[in-house]
Amino acid sequence: MTYKRTLLRKNRSLLLNYTQISGYRPFGVSIILTGINHGKAFLYKIEPSGSYFNNNAVVIGEGMEDITKYLEEYYNPQESISDQIISGLKAFKVQNLELESNQVEIVQIQIEEPILFNRLTNKEIETLFNEI
Repeated sequence: MTYKRTLLRKNRSLLLNYTQISGYRPFGVSIILTGINHGKAFLYKIEPSGSYFNNNAVVIGEGMEDITKYLEEYYNPQESISDQIISGLKAFKVQNLELESNQVEIVQIQIEEPILFNRLTNKEIETLFNEI
C-alpha cells in the first residue's frame, strides 16, 4: 500500500467514523490532500463526512460551487503552469471577491527528480495578479 493511499484512508476513516457513530461532524472541515506518488501528482478533496474526490482542481470554502463551475469550464491541464495559476486566480473573480496578492500563497511542485517545492514570492504573485 502506498503512503498516499494510507494517508487518504486514515483521514477518511477518522472523519467517517465520527459521522457514522454519532451522526455529528465534529471536525467540520474539508481537507485538500496533495503530493507526489510514484512520479505522479495527486490531488484529493476529503469532505467532513469522509467521502473523497480525486480531481485536477478542487475548491473549498466560500463560493466553491461557482468557482468549481468556472474551473470545470476553463481549467486546462495541458496549459503551462503559469496559465493554470492565472486561470485559478481568475476563478475568484466569479465571486467578485476582492482578493489581493498578499492574501494568496502559491506553491509549485516539480514532480521530476529531484522533487522541488517552489513557493512563489509576493512579488511573483503580484506579477500574476497584474496579468488578470
